[in-house]
Order: sequence, then C-alpha cells, then structure tokens
Amino acid sequence: KSPYAGLRGFIINKGRTDSLKKNDVVISAEGLVGKILEVHESSAIVQVLLDRNIRISASILRNQERGILKFYDNSLLLLDYVVKSVEIKAGDIVVTAATSQLYNEGLKIGKVVEIKNEPAENFQQIYVLPAVNFNMLNEVMILKEISVSERITTTHIMDKTK
Repeated sequence: KSPYAGLRGFIINKGRTDSLKKNDVVISAEGLVGKILEVHESSAIVQVLLDRNIRISASILRNQERGILKFYDNSLLLLDYVVKSVEIKAGDIVVTAATSQLYNEGLKIGKVVEIKNEPAENFQQIYVLPAVNFNMLNEVMILKEISVSERITTTHIMDKTK
C-alpha cells in the first residue's frame, strides 16, 4: 500500500537536481499552494492545502489573531483554536502566521466565508475558502530558504543604497 494513499497533491517536474528539498514552500500567484512532501532526482510531490493531514499556523490579517488551519472538506479549510471573544468577519483574509516554523509569514491562504459559534465549544469554527483554485492550477513557484550569510549580505547591500 502506498504511504501516500489519500494524499491531495500533485507531482512537479523539478527535483533534487533543481535544489528542491522536503518542506520547501509552494506558492502560486494567488497564494499558498502547500509544501514539498517528497523529492526525487527530477521530480517532487507537492502536498496541497486541501490534504487531510495539513496543519498550518495561520492568522487573520486584520487583527493578527492566530489559530491552526486544517482540512475541513474538499473545498474549505477550518481555522481552529480562535477564542469566541475575538471578532472575525466573513471576508477577512487569512495568511500564514509569524509563529509558523515552516511557512513564511504573510502568505495569503484565503478568505473567511463562514463563522460558527457553538455554545458548547470554547472556540469559533472559522471556514476559509483557499485563494488558490486547485482545479485550475497550472504553474507554481518554490520559495527557497536562504542562509544567514546570504541574508546578511542582502541586508548590507540594501543599507548601502540609502
């Protein structure tokens, strides 16, 4: 049996020879697509946001309220662990949070389409429509992590231009 049975994702035609690594972040022009799950010599498997096993530290752009984003169904995500006292509105933009260890802060994930506050629950149930239309996705980009020395050099060069 495949270790990826039930995986929601796709294969891209770039891999180890293109310096891709497991957990590299995958985006499109619309927003966050997912992450690299497995890398081969000239291909890689991408796990998308709509996979049942995905978990992302995310926040509401308007108020920076954080929660954990996870699979809900084939078209929606659920932003969980947001307390009821925080005001969330339909249309609020959801982005990757600063607390994420994997995803860059501020990548667009989607928008809030529905909020439920069940009396017996401690947290709101916030339903998010992904910004990316996975049925129409033709092109993705991979965000590469840069080393500390590259960041220092980049910062140093930018400071000289002032």
